[in-house]
Amino acid sequence: MKIPSLKILLSGAKETFLRFPFVILASALASFFMIYIVDNDSNVVNTYIYYKLIMSFFLGIPLLLSLKLHSESMNHSTIRIYLYQLIGIIILVAFFLNLGEFENFVDTARFFILVISFHLFVSFAIHYYDNKTENFWNFNLHIFLRILVSGLYSLVLFGGLDIAIIAVDNLFDMNIKPVRHAQLFFFILGIFNTWFFLSDIPLNAREKKPYPKALKIFTQYVIYPIIVIYFIILYSYIIKILFQGQLPKGWVSYLVIGFSTAGIFSLLLMHPLTEVIGNLWIKRFAKIFYYILIPPIILLFIAIFVRAGEYGITENRYFVILLALWLSGITLYNIISKKPNIKAIPVSLCIIALLSSIGPWSSFSIAKKSQIGRLEELLSKNNILVDGKIVKAVNQPPVEEAASIQSIIDFIVNRNHTDEIQPWFNVSLDSFKYQDGFRAEYLATSSIMKELGVEYSNIRFNRNNFNFSSKVELHVETTGYSHLFALRYYSQNDTALKIYMANERNITSRYDSHYHGLIFVEKSDTIAYEFNEIFQLMVKSKSDSSSINIEKSKNDFSLKAVITSIDGDKNNDSINFSYIQGFLLVK
Repeated sequence: MKIPSLKILLSGAKETFLRFPFVILASALASFFMIYIVDNDSNVVNTYIYYKLIMSFFLGIPLLLSLKLHSESMNHSTIRIYLYQLIGIIILVAFFLNLGEFENFVDTARFFILVISFHLFVSFAIHYYDNKTENFWNFNLHIFLRILVSGLYSLVLFGGLDIAIIAVDNLFDMNIKPVRHAQLFFFILGIFNTWFFLSDIPLNAREKKPYPKALKIFTQYVIYPIIVIYFIILYSYIIKILFQGQLPKGWVSYLVIGFSTAGIFSLLLMHPLTEVIGNLWIKRFAKIFYYILIPPIILLFIAIFVRAGEYGITENRYFVILLALWLSGITLYNIISKKPNIKAIPVSLCIIALLSSIGPWSSFSIAKKSQIGRLEELLSKNNILVDGKIVKAVNQPPVEEAASIQSIIDFIVNRNHTDEIQPWFNVSLDSFKYQDGFRAEYLATSSIMKELGVEYSNIRFNRNNFNFSSKVELHVETTGYSHLFALRYYSQNDTALKIYMANERNITSRYDSHYHGLIFVEKSDTIAYEFNEIFQLMVKSKSDSSSINIEKSKNDFSLKAVITSIDGDKNNDSINFSYIQGFLLVK
């Protein structure tokens, strides 16, 4: 094999840059700002401006690449190619200008949705008007393999150079900053990886290539077995809820989406083999699969509409509903159509993702309208919102309704939608948003709850699940105690013993399933914290304290548990904790 000369490599790099100048520049600038932030994060007053630039430039990689490939496939003139790139740049500038002053959920979520949409655009940018699905499939296979090769080369290059930095640092006492490793990673990812990937992007990829054997084995012996497992679980669950006459759990939505996605993805991977003699079972499976999807899709609709009916629409529920509708459409299309086009899958997903991120029909607008509508209904019901104005509650709303009110206020503050409810209040809600120039969501929510006259609670209840979390930095009073330890209990490790050493005396901690709590033993003395006891104290504490404190003694052995975080579930009278975190004081 002839090793290419440096001249040939430089010439190839130049050709790639001249073909994709804006894509490479966008990637390089995203990389540059990441390198800068890694080294200067603590010294920059407002780092979010740099993250906004990084998001915009990163978004430009798939967008500008898609527009370039589309222009090339349409044989556009040079002027028109640059015009398309200019349109892409305008979109990126608009995205940047639309980002908030501070980091927030909506901006981050919209960024990831657009990343998905623009990457899907790459998949069909060239073959949008090409009716031959074979060309479309070959191009995407090439892109997929190119991603794997670029990733492998980048990983090897990073590993080699990083080890070289470590060697130089240790051998020559260079005192190289640890951040240099991260900076090297972002340099290779943003410049080498992108440049190398773009160097072998075909214009059409129309030539027919043999189907990769490894891909066939992966799909047949890895993906398909997973689909069968999902199928068995889902249909067993459907049979269970039919016999028990109960509504499906909300979590089943994710299982249905996972099952459907894995199946559709596997069918896309195996598409070229559907007409090959000896593999006709794949074609039959493709038809049967979409019929199999019908009951899980019905289950999906029931599960998500039950949740949306109870708690309104959030962005997550919006996307589950949207995916349910998309799955229904794709299923119907593949059942009815005699020769379905696989291009319909990425094209429809790209359009749906794009539309769901912008406009009055977007996930953010619909979720905002739904949650504010629920809040208005709850406040009016409890005589807190009267004639469009807030009147402090005389009587506390029922526990469940108070929790819903707090949850919605949390939602509004987190999404920076307080302007929508400002007309209800006589005080400025802007004064609650920021503390010392930074967003303080917990303080904003608790302050708004105070204006409503509804008690703020550190506890969250979601059906049978609950959690308690301190939102403030604690000052742990240690007076009278000799030792302070971190208290951590995880149900996944509930059989493990933990030993606390205090003045050469060992305290053994373990979970006792019979007692249903945490046991601390020192010699012959035992102190027990029952889960039900902790739960009752948690319910009583509400917002009166930032932690749950329990003191217990046995002879000369005393403990004080300062619990700052709890997660668990309650079924009838049975209390189970998945974790407990806090501090343990020993005397």
